[in-house]
Amino acid sequence: MKKLFFVCVLSIFAFTLFIGCSSSFNDSGLADDIYGTPENVAPLGGSLGNEERVDLGCCMNDILVRETALAGYNNITVTVNDFIMTLNSDKSSYSATDIVNIWGTLEYIGDKDEVLIYHGCPFMHFSISGGFDEYDFESALSAFQSDVLASSTLEKGKVYHFDYVKSGGWDGDSPEAAYWQNFFSVEDLILPKGEYTITLSGAFGLTENVVESDVGLKTELKIVVT
Repeated sequence: MKKLFFVCVLSIFAFTLFIGCSSSFNDSGLADDIYGTPENVAPLGGSLGNEERVDLGCCMNDILVRETALAGYNNITVTVNDFIMTLNSDKSSYSATDIVNIWGTLEYIGDKDEVLIYHGCPFMHFSISGGFDEYDFESALSAFQSDVLASSTLEKGKVYHFDYVKSGGWDGDSPEAAYWQNFFSVEDLILPKGEYTITLSGAFGLTENVVESDVGLKTELKIVVT
């Protein structure tokens, strides 16, 4: 019998989604595009001033908010339906011993002072694909979301910052099981040599029928590990 392991590491959000995340499985266990150098480049965790943390409810209870987006050297931006979303990494090329820093930002730019969005948890989805054929990163590091309906209010003029955290699952009977168990046992993202595609999606809508009212935010960028 296959043993399916799943982990949802959300320490950066200061909340553990074990119950919510495990609901994604029937048999689960813990386990306009822009490239270049932007003006507001800062190291991950660096400060651009005017920072605060907000509680968006559900699993989004410790989100960093800035007046100006913290942009990475490697970044791509998409604007859809009154929202700006940017996917960032601090570099485009890493060594196999480097910590890969990835984050996304979200800003509402519509006519209202604020907007109410509906979503599961979390509503910003990161996934990683590529690498070597030896390890199936696309399956193991896909985005998972708990089957709940929550709502959050986003204020105009505020940039919401979401750091990448590890989330994924693997087959406990697979030859790769030991690799993934070790991979998820550490918080830092360190990848083996290869070329990777990082994807960020905004998984939320403007009504309680999230699927029909989905905003449609999605973008990706490439990194190389040598």
